[in-house]
Amino acid sequence: MTTEAAMSTLHAYGSVRATVQIWGSTFTSRSFDTLREALLFLGDKGGDESPPSIEIHSDDGIVSVSGPGLQTLIAQAKAVRSAS
Repeated sequence: MTTEAAMSTLHAYGSVRATVQIWGSTFTSRSFDTLREALLFLGDKGGDESPPSIEIHSDDGIVSVSGPGLQTLIAQAKAVRSAS
């Protein structure tokens, strides 16, 4: 996922009401009300474990993000938080 695509995804889903579900081996599954909340949780979690897959459930349908695309989204969410 390019930085531009990450910013587009954050713009579309970052603050709007959407249920984001994540699963990981080092923590129990969790749900968040916005994509930004989920990304900042994952970014703060850090650690050696690669980010899990997430699913964004919104009025537009379901979007799944994982791997390098998810890492790009986490980095962009952290950058936006730092700039605020």
